[in-house]
Amino acid sequence: MNTNTSVIGLITREGVDNVVKGQKVREILGVSFSVKSFKTTLTGKQREYVNRKLKKYNHETMKVIKKLKNDKTTRQAVLHFDLTGHKPECMQLMQFMIRNNKLYMFVYSRSLDAKNKLEQDIEVAYRFAVRVSTQCDVDIHVIKFYVGNLHYYL
Repeated sequence: MNTNTSVIGLITREGVDNVVKGQKVREILGVSFSVKSFKTTLTGKQREYVNRKLKKYNHETMKVIKKLKNDKTTRQAVLHFDLTGHKPECMQLMQFMIRNNKLYMFVYSRSLDAKNKLEQDIEVAYRFAVRVSTQCDVDIHVIKFYVGNLHYYL
């Protein structure tokens, strides 16, 4: 079972129906999950979204890589996403840690639409992890998401 199916199943089983801004949603508040499969099937438009994120945060990614290369045990290798816009990005930050020559990546999101954005956000996280792991010469061990509001629209 892929991550997308697993997460949607989790919301279906454990989520609560609600109305948010006039739209019916099923949601879970405060949830985490690990990504074990990185095979996504994105459309061209979705790939553009992923590539825009990578390009937009390229400079900050290089700072994270430099920090990890200088101190492989740092807990301060954090990539912050834009919080200054009219609507803050759903994906808020990524934290990278290296332990035993393995990359641990933690993704913090304020909100995640499982049916419309999950695969894109997994791809974004994976591509950042690949970039960091390659530059730091370590293997990716885990990518774990922490989400404040995990939902899909009914």
